Amino acid sequence: MFKYDSVHGQWKHHDIKVKDGKTLLFGEKAVTVFGTRNPEEIPWGEAGAEYVVESTGVFTDKDKAAAHLEDLYCSESSRNLTTPYPLEI
Repeated sequence: MFKYDSVHGQWKHHDIKVKDGKTLLFGEKAVTVFGTRNPEEIPWGEAGAEYVVESTGVFTDKDKAAAHLEDLYCSESSRNLTTPYPLEI
């Protein structure tokens, strides 16, 4: 999924390696991977998530996507940002 992309082409910035069953390495940057069907079970805060990639295609409407936002927090620098898709939390 990360190495080849039909829109952006092949990833050429760093080597992508599997560190263990839950971690990918992009160069030296470790990225935690979760394989759960229920996004409410993912500890976003504990994992230190700054970005979340949802690539299943299952959570395509506001109600379904809200499960990803249960423990959402905004950093101070993000509080005044606007988005083309306003979320009511």
